[in-house]
Amino acid sequence: MGIIRGVLEYVTLHPDVVVFKEAAMPFLPWESLQRWRGDGVIATAETADRAKHLSRRSLPAVSVSGHLSPDSGLSAVLSDNRAIGQAVAEHLLEQGLRRFACVGHFDWYHDRMRLTGFRETVERAGFDCDEVDVKLAPRNQRRPFGLFAIRGHDRLTARIRDLSGPVGICVTHDDFAHEVIQSCHRAHKSVPDEVSIVGVNNYRLICETTHPPISSIEQQAERIGRESAALLHRLMLGQASPSDHVTIPPGPLVVRRSSDFLAIDDTLVRQAVHEIRARCGEGINAQDIADLLPITRRTLDKRFLDALGHTCADEIRRARTKLAMHLLTTTDLQIVTVGLRCGFDSTSGFIRAFREEAGTTPRQYRVQYQSHVT
Repeated sequence: MGIIRGVLEYVTLHPDVVVFKEAAMPFLPWESLQRWRGDGVIATAETADRAKHLSRRSLPAVSVSGHLSPDSGLSAVLSDNRAIGQAVAEHLLEQGLRRFACVGHFDWYHDRMRLTGFRETVERAGFDCDEVDVKLAPRNQRRPFGLFAIRGHDRLTARIRDLSGPVGICVTHDDFAHEVIQSCHRAHKSVPDEVSIVGVNNYRLICETTHPPISSIEQQAERIGRESAALLHRLMLGQASPSDHVTIPPGPLVVRRSSDFLAIDDTLVRQAVHEIRARCGEGINAQDIADLLPITRRTLDKRFLDALGHTCADEIRRARTKLAMHLLTTTDLQIVTVGLRCGFDSTSGFIRAFREEAGTTPRQYRVQYQSHVT
């Protein structure tokens, strides 16, 4: 629905474009496509047969399904799935975890890319990544709202049981993440104390009704809709190539109970990190954290170095930079405003700290992670 909302937002700004409706819904069933006489289509081409069907129609078309690789012959607007996996890995690494796994259906292109981004990130940090490839029930056994059903729950439970913990798991879809949590319950593994889980899509109906609630990274569905409508419009006007691809960066990672775990043995340092992440936008410093605990600044830094290998001030800078990255890629706030909201008292200080932590300036980072056409 988010993609459709994005398409409709684009259409409201371009009155020369009209969206076809099947009865009350702006939607065309696949079985009706052969006799349809429109000018262009945005499609969830989930199979090679559907992609070929669109190509045979010689109709301007844009795919918004990540199931097929971008070389399927269709223009596409897709999430940056590699970046999704990377962001999930970074979140789990920040929890202090040292064991990792990725659960997904790796016949799908977007799942393979999420696995690749996740694996590359944890391996760069010096750790290994297990892979758990789930099998799906037949398409006619899909669940309500088009959700996929996993086949072989006993096998999934056995794989989860075999993972030594604490372990951080990237799950490529929220409906799969729900199944992984059910497998944890069957395997008598505590979430998040033994297994920390992050899904993809931030599907609130799933995430907020699962026990415990699922952390999940958002895909920018409405932005995908807007960009796909813009690309299709250009195709229909002859201003774009049929092989153009637009990549959309992921949205924020919404942390819920399923990954709200810090694998830090020192309880004082664990408490300090929680406070830093909650207050990093308030202009706090290491002395404020020491006073809050209470503990001397010198002792605080020693315990941080022993537990994490860096100081409390380093942790504050990391938390501020992570918040800034989120604001830079999900809002249109001016650079100076982003710096202020992240607790920096000057723009020059913000830019300097951001460059030291991220290796680039805030402005360059924002440009890099905006959508781009290939």
